[in-house]
Amino acid sequence: MEYVSLIITVLYALLIARYIQGWIRLPQFKPAQPFKPVTHVTVIVPFRNEKSNLPALLTCLRQQTYPKTLTHFFFVNDQSSDGGDEWLAEQIATHPECTLLQGEGKGKKNALALAYTKANGELLVTLDADCVVHENWLHTLVDYYQQTRHSLIICPVQFHPATSVWENLQAVEFQSLIACGAGAAALNDAIMCNGANLAFRSELVKSGATFLKASEASGDDMFLLEHVKKQNPRKIGFLKSKQAFAYTQPASWSDFFKQRSRWASKSRSYTDFSIIYAGAVVLLINVLLAVGFPLLLCFPLLFKPLLFAFVVKLVVDVLLLAITAPFFGLQKQVPYAFIIAFFYPYYVLYSVINGLWGKLNWKGR
Repeated sequence: MEYVSLIITVLYALLIARYIQGWIRLPQFKPAQPFKPVTHVTVIVPFRNEKSNLPALLTCLRQQTYPKTLTHFFFVNDQSSDGGDEWLAEQIATHPECTLLQGEGKGKKNALALAYTKANGELLVTLDADCVVHENWLHTLVDYYQQTRHSLIICPVQFHPATSVWENLQAVEFQSLIACGAGAAALNDAIMCNGANLAFRSELVKSGATFLKASEASGDDMFLLEHVKKQNPRKIGFLKSKQAFAYTQPASWSDFFKQRSRWASKSRSYTDFSIIYAGAVVLLINVLLAVGFPLLLCFPLLFKPLLFAFVVKLVVDVLLLAITAPFFGLQKQVPYAFIIAFFYPYYVLYSVINGLWGKLNWKGR
């Protein structure tokens, strides 16, 4: 048991150290001087029962500095029952750059598939309806695309505002996920992206998107990442710019665990080695801690290897957060990592069990 614990701990420390190395290597994006916009962009916003969030989003999109003549916005209604689609139809009636589509079938993937068939932009951008963005968000994203010509562009997402203890815990946990994904992408070995703020070449989905695996309830973003990575891992990049952030609201306890369970549920369909390996190592060290500490009552000799694993994990986690916090503006939230360390193993274990074998429910489905 001691050797198993040591091996898992070392593998985890090396994994996080590798992502830290990637983050440090990743340069801050430098805008082109001057910037000449030539790329036609289609922004796709699937939504379901987001009436309360649509006004803020629509305001942000209307304020975008990227030329309207090169931009089109598709809002895809996924069977909303709160009247959001009717409100939106009234708001965009006099805006030819905006189109409201009524989704065919159920689910976000069907909504996206419909938009893919209608979109005519060279670059497609997906954005969640509960997000807000900077006025230079699209300008920055396209500038990065024109400089790099990447096939898939991973953009940062952050919870805002985070005021309560629970919201700050979410912000710190989410920061660690985004930072690891960015670090891996910088090493040409992307393992994570978020469809809440994601851009990609339209040619990837115009010829059909069977790789999105319609049988899975979620995962359009991750399956797209796997598809692009198989073709050329160097064509995936992380946009390290504060103007590229999409800000979303922290979730309630219930919604948070439902979402994480949905994320875990799609893991059984992954085929990329690095994604599977990273998930396995993270799962193993958390299972080791979640199961190991209760076993101390019967096996006290396990105390030293478990304490070593706990301390090493805490150190590398805090190091990751401390190094990446300035970009996210979460320097003051780093100490929350000490709170997370105690319940995180049980949260991971619950999410995996519920995601793989439980009954999932999201937005009434």
